[in-house]
Amino acid sequence: MEKIEEQEEMAADDGLAGPQDYLSGLLCLQGFLRHVRKTTKPYRVLQAWLDYEIQRVGEGHGSTAYDAENLRACLDEISDKSASGWLAPTWKVLQDFDEIHGDGLRSWAAQHGYSGFCLPAKQASQGGSGNTSKYFFLYIAVTQKQTAFSQSATPSTDTSVQYIMDTQIQPAWWVGWLLKSGFKLYGWRKWLLFGYCLIIFASVTSLIFLSFLSIALDQHSFSDFIKLVASCFGAGLIGYFCLGSFFRLVNWRIVMAPMFFTRFNEVENAQLELVTLAEDSTGATKEIRLVRYSAQCPICSARVLLRGGGYQYPGRLIGRCEESPAEHAFSFDRVASRGQIIYL
Repeated sequence: MEKIEEQEEMAADDGLAGPQDYLSGLLCLQGFLRHVRKTTKPYRVLQAWLDYEIQRVGEGHGSTAYDAENLRACLDEISDKSASGWLAPTWKVLQDFDEIHGDGLRSWAAQHGYSGFCLPAKQASQGGSGNTSKYFFLYIAVTQKQTAFSQSATPSTDTSVQYIMDTQIQPAWWVGWLLKSGFKLYGWRKWLLFGYCLIIFASVTSLIFLSFLSIALDQHSFSDFIKLVASCFGAGLIGYFCLGSFFRLVNWRIVMAPMFFTRFNEVENAQLELVTLAEDSTGATKEIRLVRYSAQCPICSARVLLRGGGYQYPGRLIGRCEESPAEHAFSFDRVASRGQIIYL
C-alpha cells in the first residue's frame, strides 16, 4: 500500500468538509455496512477499502484517491486478472450504492447524529498511457431538515425502534427488468400487472370449475375422484402462490416478498411495498418496490428484521430481533418508520 502515500490528497467534497466531518462520514458508512451485513465481493472490497481509509484519516492523513491496484491491495486478494479487470464487476455494483442504499444511509446518518455520510465515487480516467481512473469517498452533509426530523422521531424510551429502509433488494433475473428501479403503475405496466392477475385467476378458476363439472356429470372411480380433488387443490394452491402476495399488497401496502422474486443471496427478509408517489414525471401515482426494512434493537443492539405476523397478527409485519426473536418483538408502522415493543 506504499503507493497510496504518493497519491495526491483530495478534498472530501467541494472543499467545505473538514477532516472531522469527513471522518464522521466514513464512520457513518462503516456503521451502516455493519448493520446491513452484505458479504458479497463488492461489499467486502468496500469494507476493506473503508477500514483502510478510516485508519489513514485517524492517523492524520487527508482523503485520498485510490486506483484499482490500491483497492485490490486493500482486500489482499491475488488474481491473474489486471487490476482494472478485477475491479470492473465490483465497481458495477458499487456505482449504484446510492440508488440501492441511499434512503437507508441518509436515515442512518440522521438517526445516529452523524454530520454526514460518505459514498464510494469514481473520477474517470481521461485516457492515455499512465492515466487510470481514481476512486475516492465523497462526503455528503446531512441537511438540517433531516437532522430535525431525526431529533423529533428518535425513540425516547428503550421500548421503541426507528426503522430504516436499508436497501432496495436486487430482484431475480426474470423480474429484474421490471423491479430493479421500482415498478411504476402507469401505461402498459399497469395493464401488464392486471393481465397477469387476470390470466392466473381465469386459468385457476376454469380448471377448478371443469374438475367439479366432471365430478358432477361423469361417473368416476374412487381413485379418479381423489385425483380430481387433488388437481383442484393443486390449482388453488398455485393460484394463491402466484396472486396472494398482490392481493395482500393492495390491502396492506406492504407484505413479505415472495421468495421467487428475489435473488438467492437477497432472500433474507425482503418486503414488497406499494408506495404512493406525490409527484412523478410519468404521471404514475403508485409504485411497487422490493425493499428491506430493519432497525437496531434498543435492548441488545442487534438487528431487527421484519417477519410475517402469523396467526397472532394476521395482515401485519412484526420486527423481530435476530438475537432474541421470541422476546424482542416490535410493531411496524411503515408511514412513521416507528415501532413499539410487543409483549407476547
